[in-house]
Amino acid sequence: MCAAKETELIPCSEPKSSKDERDFRPGSLKEMYERTQYKPFLAHYTKTTGEVIDYNVGCWLSCEDLGIIVSCFIMLWSSLLGIYVLLLKAALDTDVKSTALWIFF
Repeated sequence: MCAAKETELIPCSEPKSSKDERDFRPGSLKEMYERTQYKPFLAHYTKTTGEVIDYNVGCWLSCEDLGIIVSCFIMLWSSLLGIYVLLLKAALDTDVKSTALWIFF
């Protein structure tokens, strides 16, 4: 026969919360931003009554994030424009026999 081991139950002094102590994930975006000290890009407007209103300019992105996104778009479109200009120049230089069109396509 197996012997059952008796365990003593210890009453819990603090109430149970919805989060487990092993859960390291933040509960909300606000909590995550507070942990990382993330500051979104806001415009402050003061009404004539003295009330300050914060306008969210960058969809809760920081100014650095907006700069990175804009620079990526500028690089993408400038590289596409550069490729287009090179292909157009090659096609115009060989317009008699259209050699560039036969090489690339």
